[in-house]
Order: sequence, then C-alpha cells, then structure tokens
Amino acid sequence: MVQRNAGDSNVMSKAPGALERIDHSTWSRLEVLNALIRPTLEHPFNQTQAEQIALQINVHWVTVYLYRRRLLGEGIATALVGRSRGFPSGASRLSNEQEAIIDKVIGRLARGGTKLRVIAVFEEVAQRCRINNLPTPSRSSIDRRLRRLVPALVVRRSGEDDRQTSTASGTFIVRKPFEVVQIDHTKCDLLVVDDLYRTVIGRPWLSVAMDIATRSILAILVTFEPPSAATVALLITRIVNTKTAWLKSLDLVIDWPMAGLPRSLHLDNGSEFHSKALGRGCTQFGIELTYRPPRRPQFGGHIERVIGTLMTKLKTLPGATGHSVKNRKNYDPEKTAALTLQEFERWLAIEIGERYHHTEHRGLKGGTPYAAWQVAQPLRRVVNQPDDLYAAFLPAVRRTLHRGGIVFNHIRYWNPVLTPWLVQPVELLVHYDPADISILHVKLPDGSYVKVGYADLRHPAIALWECLATLKHLRTASRATINEAHLFAAIDAQRKIIDDGKSKTRATRKSTARKTSEARSRAPTAPKENQPQDETGVDYSVDAPEYPVEMWPR
Repeated sequence: MVQRNAGDSNVMSKAPGALERIDHSTWSRLEVLNALIRPTLEHPFNQTQAEQIALQINVHWVTVYLYRRRLLGEGIATALVGRSRGFPSGASRLSNEQEAIIDKVIGRLARGGTKLRVIAVFEEVAQRCRINNLPTPSRSSIDRRLRRLVPALVVRRSGEDDRQTSTASGTFIVRKPFEVVQIDHTKCDLLVVDDLYRTVIGRPWLSVAMDIATRSILAILVTFEPPSAATVALLITRIVNTKTAWLKSLDLVIDWPMAGLPRSLHLDNGSEFHSKALGRGCTQFGIELTYRPPRRPQFGGHIERVIGTLMTKLKTLPGATGHSVKNRKNYDPEKTAALTLQEFERWLAIEIGERYHHTEHRGLKGGTPYAAWQVAQPLRRVVNQPDDLYAAFLPAVRRTLHRGGIVFNHIRYWNPVLTPWLVQPVELLVHYDPADISILHVKLPDGSYVKVGYADLRHPAIALWECLATLKHLRTASRATINEAHLFAAIDAQRKIIDDGKSKTRATRKSTARKTSEARSRAPTAPKENQPQDETGVDYSVDAPEYPVEMWPR
C-alpha cells in the first residue's frame, strides 16, 4: 500500500492494479512472494536460488522463474497473482452460428435508429435458434452484446434514467392464489380501425387483473369506454367466471383455468376505484380493498410491469403509436393501422393465454404462471348468481315503484315480477350499467335481484351518456315537459346522423365503435341454451287494451 502526505494529513491511496478484487489470503501470499522475489531482480539469478525460494513457498522451482518473469515484465506486485483459472473473462462461449444470428437480428432491429428492448431481441434470437436447431443464448448474453454494439439504442424500460433511486424496504410475498389480486387500466399504444370502413377510430382502453401469487392474468377487458365503476364491475365478473363464453365469442379455444372470487383487491387511487358501488360490492362478497399509497408506484409494481410488457408487445403490431410522441416523427401509425377492436382483443387473448401463461417468469424462479396455477390448485369461491355479482358492483339509485313501473331518467321500466309490490308505493334499490341502461337490476324487498327492461320494448339499447346528452339538448331547445317518446325520437335522429356520417370523421366512427364495444363486453358471461324465442307477433305500435283486474292485499 502506498502512503502519501497531503498537507498535514496522511492520505491512503490504492496501489496500481486490481487490489479491490484480491481477497485477504491471496494478498498475504502475494506479500510473501514479493518479499522473496523482488530482491533477485537486481542481481543474476540461477536455479539454486530458485530451488531455495521454491522450498519456502512450497512450489516447483520452475514456478519461481514464472513469478520472476511476471514481476520483471510489469513491475507491480499484483502481477504475481496472474490470471485466475477458468474461462477467460470477456471471451464468448457461443458458436459462430449463434453469433451470426445475434448480429443479424441486432442489425435488422437497429436499422433506422429504433430503440431496442433486450426482451424483444432475445425472443427473436431464441426463435431463430430453435428453427436452426441451435441452443438458445441466455438473455444476459444478448444484453451484453447490445450494450457493447449499440449502447445508445438500448432501453430496458421506459424512463430508465428517471427510476427511483431509493431501495425498497422489503419484498412483497404472496403465497396463495386469490390472496391478492391487482387491477389497473391503461390506454393502449395502438390505433384500431372500425369494422366497416377500416378507418382509424382511436386507442382503446385495456383493464387487467393479475393474481400476484401465480403471476396469472385472471381477466382482461378491452373497450372504448373509459375506466369507471361499470368497467370495474365487468372486470370483476370476468375474474369470477370461467373464460369459456368470452373465448367462444372470440372464436378461440384456450386453456385458461384461472377463475374465482378474490380475497383482496389491490388498487391505485383512480376515481373509478373509490366509487360507492365498488365498496358496497366488495363488502357484499367479502373482498378486502387495499389502496396503494399516493405517488408510490412501486407498491403496484407487479401489475405495472405486466402491463408494460403487454404494451411492449404492441410495438410490433400495425398501428402501434409507441409511448412517446417524440418517437412518432419518423412514421405515421394511422397509415399502418389495420386491426379492429375485436381482432385486437383476440390477438391479446392469444398473447396472454398461449404465450404469457406458458413463458418462464423470473418472479416464479423460472416457472410459468400456468404451471404455478396448476400446482396451487386453488379452492375456488363460487358465486351462485353471477348476475347478482355483476349488479352488486354497478352504480345504484333509489326509485319508487308506482303502478306505471319504475321511472329512470324519464324512461319507464316494467317487469310483471314487480306486480306483487304494487299494493302500495315502495322504494327500491336500482342498479344500472352506464353503458347500457336498457336493463335495470332491481333489488326487491325480499333481497333478490330481477332484471327490469323498458316498458316499451320497441326502444333500442342506449348508454347513459347518450340519454343525458339528449336530455340536455331537449331542455336547451324547449322548456316543455320531456316525455319518453320525444327522448327516443331525438336519440334515433342522432344515431341516424352517426350512421350516415360514420365514414366522415374519427369522432363519429369512435362513437359508433364505442356503442359496439359496450354491447360486446356486456355479452352473457355463460352460454345460455334453449332460450325460448319470441313468437307472439305482438304489434307494439298499438296501445294494449285495459282489462279490469282485482287487486288482493298482501
């Protein structure tokens, strides 16, 4: 160790060489070698001297000549350590064929200065190696070559330079499926097109539910409807129910066994997660709600990471926008957009059900989410009435039942099941889906739920936003009393305008697509067979005649 004076204080500096990598025992032996061999550098040296030194350090006398040659060559004590045993540091263990594939993939992906993600390069290299019957290089090998060849283009995740520098206080460990389920939403980095004209209509929303113990994706929801209490209700319904009906609607056959009632939901602080409907529904079915601390995204790291991975996969799809506006200067995603909303949902279902669930996960120590689920064999908490579950998470209002039925936003609803409660006015709890108010979920005084539809079955299904927008227009245009016929006539007129001009602007096309996606996402959660068809041939344009009835007290 070299010691120098700096002013009045002694400053210790490191000797040249890799001293910090030498352990204590090696350094002690190095000091002995240096003390014995360095004095011989200034005088002639022979075999007898070498044999005497060899006896003291218990090596062959030829080795002493090797030590002396190293010390003569470099002049520093650490030269006596020599090269450690094993494979040379920095040398490649890959074959020439593997190296050629890696270079070709990196060269193709880096063309044009596009940012590269290690996982994207690794997956393509792995695919090409499998085709050529070659062993797949490790991800760390790909990472090292990228950092060496194109360091300016390599990113691991968005905002890598801005990551939080403080360390986490501990590891979040969950051992049982359904013990903790994380939910989050994001706007997809992808433009989709409408079904009819294949013109761009915008970016859809993606909602994801993830089981932390097995890293399985329990459910997804793709829609143009922004996150709300209703979308959360739909997602929870998909978590609980099997995926058979949903996959069948996408014309897919995938083994997706993850289904059941979660015990705890971990959520961020979005307004859709703080609704009374969500709190009431979770209480009803014994689900604990936990919110992550504000501005602490690491507490939702699992779901954030998987959504980030899915968004990365979208970069290969036509119409991908990327996560940064700056990166769109060199290309126009609107010119390449080609997938409809349903086609995108189908692609996403395959990506998760067939690829993600069967890909090794570092959080599972190399296991796959599907295998982790099969090993756990979780005891599923069954919900006997799926419709009751869905209704419990929807927004609700109280409405009085009259002889004319229930009136909600100037629309009359009726179901013959309500007849026994017409003896006297009764206030009922009415749950509604903001995306489709053609059906109300009414909680009867006996605690059961019943679906109540329009009293006039000729009316089309509409969303709450359509109804409120039309009511606002009618109030502005006229102070006259708003009636149901006038309301639906206005909505029909507006829809005709949309139908006539849906190929003209993105806004109208998106409005059309939103209604379509809302209708699709509310499809039955389980297939229903042998449903009776309406063969009555009733002419609803003619008012029904009034018949004398006799009302009996209850």
